[in-house]
Amino acid sequence: MLKTAKMPNGFKNEYDKVLPRIRQGKAQDLYVFEPAFDGPQAGTSKYDGKDVIMLTSNNYLGLSTHPEIIKAIKKAVDKYGTGTCGARLHNGTTVLHKQLEEKIAEYFRTESAMIVSAGYLANVSALSTLCNDSDSVIITDQLNHMSIVDGIAMSNAKVKIFSHNNMEKLEYILQKSQEFQRKLIVVDGVYSMDGDIACLDEIVELAEKYDAAVMVDEAHSIGFFGETGRGTSEHFKLEDKVAIKMATFSKSLAGVGGCIASDKDTIDYLKHQAHQYIFNASLPPAVVAGVLKSFEIMEKETWRREKLWDNTIRFRKGLKELGFNTMNSISPIIPIYIGDDNTNMHMTKELLNRGVYIATAIFPSVPMNKSRLRTTITASLSSEEIDRALDIMGEVGRRFGVI
Repeated sequence: MLKTAKMPNGFKNEYDKVLPRIRQGKAQDLYVFEPAFDGPQAGTSKYDGKDVIMLTSNNYLGLSTHPEIIKAIKKAVDKYGTGTCGARLHNGTTVLHKQLEEKIAEYFRTESAMIVSAGYLANVSALSTLCNDSDSVIITDQLNHMSIVDGIAMSNAKVKIFSHNNMEKLEYILQKSQEFQRKLIVVDGVYSMDGDIACLDEIVELAEKYDAAVMVDEAHSIGFFGETGRGTSEHFKLEDKVAIKMATFSKSLAGVGGCIASDKDTIDYLKHQAHQYIFNASLPPAVVAGVLKSFEIMEKETWRREKLWDNTIRFRKGLKELGFNTMNSISPIIPIYIGDDNTNMHMTKELLNRGVYIATAIFPSVPMNKSRLRTTITASLSSEEIDRALDIMGEVGRRFGVI
């Protein structure tokens, strides 16, 4: 039997800052991460041989089990095989990749678009490439997604952070940044841990006043925010004012990957400068085919967007009536504030044992001692599933003294 090579002590010293907490959670049967589901993401899913109501899934429109999408994916596998085995600039492009980029540009009403293998990489590619010298400044909301944080860290730009949705602070920073040749304000359209949205109307007004560009991460808004579901840019009627739009395929579009939509020059520049595009394997054609079909169905079956909002309103109303703190959420992301990490993990475990799955958000996903249960509502849920989940959550919340 082969023995595993061990890392030197220098690495173990760093591990010891993190691993004891994980080991303690496992020893106390409170490790609530990576539950292995045995079935699709639906209103009710399978876990450990039993049904659980799925209250944390980014399958917002319920498309992950759509038969037409599954059929499109199977057809693409038969035609193109399992993958391209290459990067986009070389052998990693098929006609499907081009069709999807054209569809994204049409959808977001931009001149052009590019796709990459993950939503995370979309943000990293744009931010690390477009602002990459001392003449650039990136101005970022303090609650932006970690992919934005990491993309900024990889750039050579000056970084300035404004407190969440604080427009006075944002204007102050812009006033103090006028010497920079390139100024980029980047925000989440919908904030993934709090469920609130960016003050995009005020942000765009300030950007125009101080000659800055605006980039919006529409990952958690595409498909259901705005009159036709094109995100917060459409919600605020500012699609022609947002220079860069980012989106993922792994949420409403039920696939994997991500995209940047912008003017033609920006996209051409990114395709030939962004390492995450140049040196990264392209999305498998089958995935691309599924996303293309998802766009088609998302635009055709508008009842899914309506059902999502009906479910969101029903669930949030039920939580508030029970006495839970849903923070400032106005989206299908509805956090339930708990505070204490230990209480949070106990509740997550108890809820799962009783047939309700909700992901826990603790440090470092959220600030220390500001933990929350993070629910994401989908169109897949029935009214009966929502009401049953609320009943169980009420019982568990009272048991742990949260309500």
